[in-house]
Amino acid sequence: MLKKHKYSSILLIVVFLSFLSIGFCFARKVEVPLPGLGEEPDLPQYISTIFKLVMGIAGTIAVLALVIGSVRYMTSAGNAEAKSDAKKRILGAIFGIILLLSSYLILRTINPQLIELELTPLSEVPGLYLITKGERKPCPMLMADTTKLASGTTVLYDCLDPKKNPTLLAFFYPEKNHKGEPNVKEISCGDSQSLDGQSFEIRTKLPGVYLYSDSGCSPGKYRSNTYMSSQEDLGGFNKNVRCVEIINDPDNDVYYDVVLHEEKDNKGKCLDTIIHSKGEEDSPEFTEPEITPIYSSATIVRWNPDWGSAGDGVIFLSEAFGKGGKKEVTDAEMYPIYKGALEDLVFDYTGTGIKKEEQEIKPDFEKSPGSIRITGDYLVVLYAEKGIDTYCQAFDENITNLKTEWITKEGKKLYKVEIIPTR
Repeated sequence: MLKKHKYSSILLIVVFLSFLSIGFCFARKVEVPLPGLGEEPDLPQYISTIFKLVMGIAGTIAVLALVIGSVRYMTSAGNAEAKSDAKKRILGAIFGIILLLSSYLILRTINPQLIELELTPLSEVPGLYLITKGERKPCPMLMADTTKLASGTTVLYDCLDPKKNPTLLAFFYPEKNHKGEPNVKEISCGDSQSLDGQSFEIRTKLPGVYLYSDSGCSPGKYRSNTYMSSQEDLGGFNKNVRCVEIINDPDNDVYYDVVLHEEKDNKGKCLDTIIHSKGEEDSPEFTEPEITPIYSSATIVRWNPDWGSAGDGVIFLSEAFGKGGKKEVTDAEMYPIYKGALEDLVFDYTGTGIKKEEQEIKPDFEKSPGSIRITGDYLVVLYAEKGIDTYCQAFDENITNLKTEWITKEGKKLYKVEIIPTR
């Protein structure tokens, strides 16, 4: 009998210790009321109160068992079996009281917090949060339905270092499930933005090229995704680009340059110069604020500030297939980019065996654009005129015969070249 009481008491203690460990893992509020608790107790307070109540009840039962055993012992005169049973009850009750007191003292000696549980709030960590009536909750990068959120909810971008943490782009959609034209807003490190619409998507504003439908590159309603490579079709921005923003990463020598083309597949009219993002102040942001909305494709490359590592340069030749007189533009002439009139690319005919009369007819690349040899990582952009319009075509591989390229056809006249060292 005594052994049975002993195992029961030990099992009781193990169960309570299990509840205690659970108290450290959860921080939920409990709705079932208990005596001595406030209106909104958390789980540790709830478990601690239960522990004290059960300890008290167990102690009371042990004392009652002791009293009952003592009474039975005193009234068992002449009955050896009743007297023996009363002794076992008294010893079991005493053992239970000792076990309860010992467990309480041991737990308190090891760590008083095992008896008095408290909920330690987590310190705030950097991240993206939804702020609703002062309450801070983690914010997902994608939410298909915001209508259930309380009015006045904002998105907070909490980060450690504004210089190292990128700006975020918040796309707020007028309908659920990210439907409709989004209203795009920027969220910088430490800033917050009120919710707008019925769903949203958060993206990182990475280094790259961004197109805008509004002049001045105001976020407005229409801003493209991040472009880091050439686009033969601008999709929804076809003939709707009014501003170009380039985000660079100077710390890692990441710079982007852009050539806009009127037609898809990187053909047609274009601006009369490359949009080169490396300014004198080395700013991470560059904008071309006023652009006529006629463009449907874009050539996008990463400019190489270490121009000497791009290659050996570009060679312009008077004949097709790499023949005739030549003019070399060396890597030393490439910084930051090379810009030159084709008439300045005067050929050297030494060792070619070409007669002087022919050399006089074809003195430079403007008069005789034959072929181009690109010896390294370069983007060569040829410009042509037709009336008042400017056209351009970009090449990153050898051009064996310029007469077969559309830039030389339909009465267009080549007049200028720009060369970008790329990565």
